[in-house]
Amino acid sequence: MATQPFQRPSAFMILGALAAAPGAAAAQQPTGVLVLRHANVIDAVQAQPIRDATVIVQDGKIARIVSGSATVPPGAEVLDLGGKYLLPGLI
Repeated sequence: MATQPFQRPSAFMILGALAAAPGAAAAQQPTGVLVLRHANVIDAVQAQPIRDATVIVQDGKIARIVSGSATVPPGAEVLDLGGKYLLPGLI
């Protein structure tokens, strides 16, 4: 039986897991700032994805989506998504 190497979960997988368990997420409200860099963001407004975007999540809610890079707030956790896609409307 072959084993597969451990792969670090993507931010989308983590956010998706939180959305799938609303009871658990409600019990532990996220605090602080999370910065997701190098994401391709698909929103319901624009025809094309926002490529290489920076998404700033503050206290569990999306505060800003910036095309390109943005200033990282002090003390923020930063995740490099390496071109992965985000669908903020599903969270």
